Amino acid sequence: MIKAVIYARYSSSSQTEQSIEGQVRVCRGFAERNGYVVVSEYIDRAKTGTNDNRPAFQQMLYDSKQRTFEAVLVYKLDRFARNRYDSALNTLTLLNNGVKVVSATENISDKPEGRLVENVIIGVNEYYSAELSQKVKRGLKESRIKGQFTGGRTPYGYNVENLKLSINETQANIVRLMFDEYLAGKKIKDIVVMLKDKGIKNGYGKDWSINSVSRVLRNENYKGVVYADDTVYTNIYPAIVNEEIFDEVNARLKVSKRTSAHHKTEVNYLLSGKLICGKCGGLMTGDCGKGKLGTIYNYYKCFTKKKNKSNKKVNFIASNGEFLNSNPSGINE
Repeated sequence: MIKAVIYARYSSSSQTEQSIEGQVRVCRGFAERNGYVVVSEYIDRAKTGTNDNRPAFQQMLYDSKQRTFEAVLVYKLDRFARNRYDSALNTLTLLNNGVKVVSATENISDKPEGRLVENVIIGVNEYYSAELSQKVKRGLKESRIKGQFTGGRTPYGYNVENLKLSINETQANIVRLMFDEYLAGKKIKDIVVMLKDKGIKNGYGKDWSINSVSRVLRNENYKGVVYADDTVYTNIYPAIVNEEIFDEVNARLKVSKRTSAHHKTEVNYLLSGKLICGKCGGLMTGDCGKGKLGTIYNYYKCFTKKKNKSNKKVNFIASNGEFLNSNPSGINE
C-alpha cells in the first residue's frame, strides 16, 4: 500500500464545505481502488489556486520533507495549482522529497506523454483562471458604472437595498458629528471619549476607538467618492458630508501628523536601542508625549511595552537622563 495524503480546497466564500467533502470523498474512493492508504488530509478553505498563499498547502510541502507519505491525491490538478510556474516548482519540491501528485479524476500516466497531458491541463487551468479574473473585473466595473454597491460589509452610515446604497440617517448623523467636532477643535481621542459617554457604538456594536474614528474622518466614501479601476466614481456612495468639510478636516489631519512627526525628528535620542529596561531586559527607544498642561516630554521607553500593550508597568528615562520608575504624571503615550 502506498501512503498518501489528500489535498483539497475551495476558492471562494460562495462555495461551501460540501465542495471539500465531495473532493475528499472522490479522493478516498480513488485511493481504495488504486492501492493507496490515506494518512492525512490538508484542507484550504476559500483560498485561490493562483498563488501559494495557502496555509494547509504550505504545511503539506513542509511535511513532505519528513517522507511520511509518497503521494498527494487531488480531485483535479486545478486544486493543486492554476499557475504553471508554481505547479512546476511545487511538483519538483515534492518529487525531490519522494512524493508524486496524483489526480483522482484525470487519467494521467507517469510516462512522458502523461507529463505532456498534465502540462496542457495546467495551461488550460491557468487560462481559465485568468479569463475568470478578467470577467469578474469587467463585472465589477459594470456594476460600479451602474452605481451599484459591489459587496462586502455594509459601510457605517449606509443601508444596502437591491445593490444600491442609501443613507442611514441615524448613523450618518454620528459621522457628521465626528467631522463637526474635529472641525470645532476637538482631538480624535476627545471625540472617542464623547462617543463613549453618549453610549454611541460603532457598526460592530463596540465602542469607537481612535483608529476607527480616524478611518471615518479619512474615508473619502463619506464625501461620495470611490476610486477604482483608475476611475473616480461619484454615483455609488451618497455623500454624508460635503466636500469642503471633508477636505478641511483632512487638511488638518495632515498638519497634525506632520507636526507630531516633526517634533520627534527634532530630538536626537542618542541612547535609543542602547538602554536596557530594568524590568524586562528589553531595549529602550526614544519617544515623546504631552502632559496634562500641554508640556511636551521627551523620554526613553521600553520597546517591549510598545509591542505588548498589556504590559502596563514600564521604566521611563527622561531625555535629560533622569530615571523615572513609572510614567511621568499625565503623559499621554
